[in-house]
Amino acid sequence: MSAEPDPGFLGNTTPEQDAARKELAERLSAVLQAPGGQVFLEKFGGLEVAMLRMLRARKFDVSAAVTLVEEILVYRREHVLDPVLQRIIGDQALQDPSNPSWKPEITDESILRVLPHLPCGRHGFTRVGQPIEIWRISKLRPADLLKVDSEDLWNWWHFHLESGIKA
Repeated sequence: MSAEPDPGFLGNTTPEQDAARKELAERLSAVLQAPGGQVFLEKFGGLEVAMLRMLRARKFDVSAAVTLVEEILVYRREHVLDPVLQRIIGDQALQDPSNPSWKPEITDESILRVLPHLPCGRHGFTRVGQPIEIWRISKLRPADLLKVDSEDLWNWWHFHLESGIKA
């Protein structure tokens, strides 16, 4: 059984999709050279992978993908997301491919206050390295979440998203 990438993913693109990827990269070249743009590329898997992700999200409409990237960069800058992982897990790796059950040690108090109230966890990875997450919704108790400070919940949510962007 061969694991050919899905259509529109790196290694399985049409000439039109390749042209759209190149055009998007050219149109965003100045933005992506800035420090925030470099972190964006790092988090989203590098230039080619990031451009394809944005294009797939906008059905390969280059103008819409440009807008999407610009909005993502503004949001990341306004909410100071670049240092989130460093603040919460330090220099620890997010995952260890040789040990799928390995998890970084979280010492951030705001995240530790939220974790007991969220019945979810990561259980391995997809073939492209994205985390597989299982939520036990029947165990979620909204009343317990109301006990958690909204700032703590915000910190957890952004940590959770950041740690799953590029595993």
